[in-house]
Parts: sequence; C-alpha cells; structure tokens
Amino acid sequence: MLAMADQRGRVWASIPGLANRARIPVEDARVAIATFLAPDPDSRSPENEGRRIEVIDGGWRLVNHEKYRAIRDENSRRDYQREWDRSNRKRSGTNPTNPTKSDRSRPQPTQAEAEAEAGKPIPSAKAEGVLGDAEAPAPPGRIPAIPNCPHERLIELYHEMLPTCTCVREWNETRRGYLQARWREKAKPNGTTQGYTTIEGGIDWWRKYFAWVSESRFLTGRASGRGDKRPFVADLEWLVRPTNFAGVIEGKYHDAAA
Repeated sequence: MLAMADQRGRVWASIPGLANRARIPVEDARVAIATFLAPDPDSRSPENEGRRIEVIDGGWRLVNHEKYRAIRDENSRRDYQREWDRSNRKRSGTNPTNPTKSDRSRPQPTQAEAEAEAGKPIPSAKAEGVLGDAEAPAPPGRIPAIPNCPHERLIELYHEMLPTCTCVREWNETRRGYLQARWREKAKPNGTTQGYTTIEGGIDWWRKYFAWVSESRFLTGRASGRGDKRPFVADLEWLVRPTNFAGVIEGKYHDAAA
C-alpha cells in the first residue's frame, strides 16, 4: 500500500487487487485490512487511536503517509549513494557481475553499452536536486534536475498495473540501465512531453505508460498466438528497450492487436 499510494497517501484498489499484488490469499488480505482499520493501543503513533488506514471512496488513505514518505525519501538517498559508489568502482576497473543463465539465453547488450545508454550518474544527489530537493523549482535559466530513477517503485507499479505480464524476478545491471535510460529520456522536456522534475511526477508519467500498455491485447498476452505458438507477453525489460519503448508509445502494438 505504501508503494501504491499517491502524494496524499491515497491507495486506489480493492482487497482482491491488494491480495494479487501481495501474492497472498484474498482472505488473508481481508484480515490485514481489518487489522489496519482497527484501533491499536500499542501503536507508537497516537493519530486516529493508532489506526494505520482509513476508508475513502475507492480505496483507503494511509494515516501516517507523510512520516513514511520521509523515511522512504531517506532510503532513496541511501540507495542513490550505493549506486553511485558501485558506478565509481566499475569505472575504476572492477569486473561487472556475471550474467545469470537466463540472461545468457537471449542476446543482450554489454554492461558498458547499458551504462552508456543510461547516461553518466550525477555526482551529488543533494547538489543537483536529484532527490529531496527536487520538489523546488529550478532557478531562472537553469535546466531542472532529473530525479533519480526509483527502480523498485517502478517495478511495483509495473506489477500492479500489468498483472498478466511477466513478473520481474531478477533485476540485473543491464535491465537497470534500460529503465534508467528511459526514465531520464522522458524526464527531459521535448516537443511531445513536458517532462518531470520530481520522483512523484515521474511515477505519474509511468503510471500512464503502463496503463497504455494494459490496453494492448498483444502486449498483455490476450491476443491469439500464431499457429501453435503461445501468445506473446511483454516483460518490463522488453517494454523499456529503446525501439520497443518508442513503438509502444506510438501505438504500434495496439494496432497489431486489432
């Protein structure tokens, strides 16, 4: 629910949808929701008698969303620093992680190619406004900073909005490179998009992208396969490869499903 919440802490979902997202039985999800709605005398948060959530039209609101958002932003800063440290070690000569057996089963670009496509990392998250300070508008004449790519949140969003597509089980450096490159690409304003300067703004854009993907019967495995072949089903890596990404946005695979 924390991963699904919007900027105001609202979660638009049903209990079966939450159960599917959490990969648990529906009855277990009902018990969890009832627990979160009930008072908790042992809670360290006194708001609403310790209740975690409250019912709103179409879903729930997280009572302590602002507190958890602050914790999440701090964790994002730590994740950014760890990734920056890893990138520096790779440029200094450290061998890249060996690909898994499943990664070697199909042609993929090299580690160096994926990192080059993703762009050079920003030296200082705070100085460039990549994370916490990205909410503030850029000074006159300065190009707004690109927020750091929230890989885990985008993977969660992909699972939420495209439950029939292939589940992400491995997130290696090649895949990270593709997603980060597309995130940066759409953050920059151009003739067709205004871009985004905050993580939440980027999440909103990618929610619309995944919603557009969900309308394609071909991409979501709902179209008939050719001959004896099983229907094609897109995965997240496929959706963020540059050529595929452009084709999805242009509606190429929606036409194929017609």
